[in-house]
Amino acid sequence: MKTQFLKNTWTIIWKIMLFLILWGLFQAPLLIPFMKFFNKFFPPEWSRLIIEIIPFISLLFACLIMTKFFEKSNFSTLGFQSERIIYDISIGFLTGLFWIAISFVCQYIFGPLFKGAQNTIQASVFIIYGIALLINASLQEILFRSYIFQSIENNFNVLSAIIITSVLFSVSHIGAAANPSTRNLKTSVNH
Repeated sequence: MKTQFLKNTWTIIWKIMLFLILWGLFQAPLLIPFMKFFNKFFPPEWSRLIIEIIPFISLLFACLIMTKFFEKSNFSTLGFQSERIIYDISIGFLTGLFWIAISFVCQYIFGPLFKGAQNTIQASVFIIYGIALLINASLQEILFRSYIFQSIENNFNVLSAIIITSVLFSVSHIGAAANPSTRNLKTSVNH
């Protein structure tokens, strides 16, 4: 029993580490050399969108490689079912758009949350940032709820997978508290 637990734990660790390394290797050559280029030649909203798309596509490639060559299974085992894909993507997109719209409406009604922010935002800029936000949220869901979740669930159980991926998700967002824009938000809301 203890030997099987250690074996399963080791299997999860090396597969997740390999998965993250592959993800990094796929995105690094496309992202790192061009970061200054994106910020210099594109408006901030387009730069943000490009910077979100590259890791997203890289993550899909890493998932594909891991499922095909290491798990010897189909990509659909990660939750990418083709039978209702249009419906599921549409519901997810509309739900995300709804929540983004709520934050936009709150910004419009209550004014800027950041000191020095303007009350107006161009619709095109809002849409581009909204798409980047949806891509980022999709990336996070795929990262934590697809390959990592499935690896843990296959070696332990659903409850373990839920707890561990939730902890990993939380830990990955600890840095948000150190972000200056987050601190400004806290300060602006408190005053």
